[in-house]
Amino acid sequence: MDNLDIQGAIEKIGYNPKFTPRKLSAFDRISDAINQSAFLLGGDNEDQYAISRWISPKRTRSYPYSRVYDTLCVPCQRRVTIIPIIKDEGQQGDRDFLQYDTISLMTLLDVYVILGHYCDAKRSKNYRNKITSQKLDISSIASKLTELRNFSGSVIDWNQKLIGDYFDLAINALEVYRNIGKRLGVEMTSFETGVRKLHNTSNHPDGFRKSSRELAESAQEREKHTVQPAENTLVGKKGRITIDNYHGGKYFLTVDEVEIVESVLNLIEAKHSKNKALPKVNNIKDALIKMYLFSNLSKVRMGDRAYNSHAVLKLTSNVAKSHKELNSSELSVCDTLFEESMSNNFEIRMPHIENSDFIFGRLG
Repeated sequence: MDNLDIQGAIEKIGYNPKFTPRKLSAFDRISDAINQSAFLLGGDNEDQYAISRWISPKRTRSYPYSRVYDTLCVPCQRRVTIIPIIKDEGQQGDRDFLQYDTISLMTLLDVYVILGHYCDAKRSKNYRNKITSQKLDISSIASKLTELRNFSGSVIDWNQKLIGDYFDLAINALEVYRNIGKRLGVEMTSFETGVRKLHNTSNHPDGFRKSSRELAESAQEREKHTVQPAENTLVGKKGRITIDNYHGGKYFLTVDEVEIVESVLNLIEAKHSKNKALPKVNNIKDALIKMYLFSNLSKVRMGDRAYNSHAVLKLTSNVAKSHKELNSSELSVCDTLFEESMSNNFEIRMPHIENSDFIFGRLG
């Protein structure tokens, strides 16, 4: 079977995260915390917000899922993530726009989204038409946090409102970048092209949704035929999965490997390390967001056949070891992963570790 196109649904989500290797720092003011990847803001647990910050709206840069993951098991009033609506690095860099399904995914995880924009930067020392050291507009983020504190609706209500505000916020962000370019003498990515993109696709929530999903589907199809450096696909075939959820979100994702065992689809997220026995912690947490989704799937179909599904996290490496050769830090990661897998009904595989089954029996 060459074309592994899977459909599924998430009707409700339940997940018990355990992988918390560090304690989040607490701050009283957003201006003191904004350079943190994840942090606590406010008073005691009943009034605290657990907040994560994205560097770019593109989901494949800077492990944003790992940052969100760090807030998911913290007792707090609300979980919030701050995402720049656009990040433009200039003509010699990248320009990324926020996609609809990013907001939809955060809603599914019960995370409130605050859209930010960059307001200052420096010219790159290495590239004439590229900017670096970008700074978020703190005042606008602080204002949104105040608005959220007084907001009585659900996370769905809050995040859906962002969709209607997207066009105006994005135009404002493009204007700011144009002014930054003029001030620094840097040629930015075309303002007119950006405005035309927004007018064509985003001046109505349905347009924003449709355009984002078309881009996501295109990226999904490209990734299906590509083995990423952080992946090492040894068995099974790469596929793609389209997930509907209970509030109208739709995700176009890839599955690193798909195994078919009788009436069960094993959906495998693979992370690879070249020089260490385990992938980086942030890379593992990034994969665990997929476990959030895959372990809560229902109504799974491939073609005209229904399947049960099973989520699998596979960690591989060029460095083969015996379980006795793992150091204390690596064993601690394995312990936490085992606890998380048992709490959330997914499987862990580490084919490069001799007797790895022994490791994942240590807590049993």
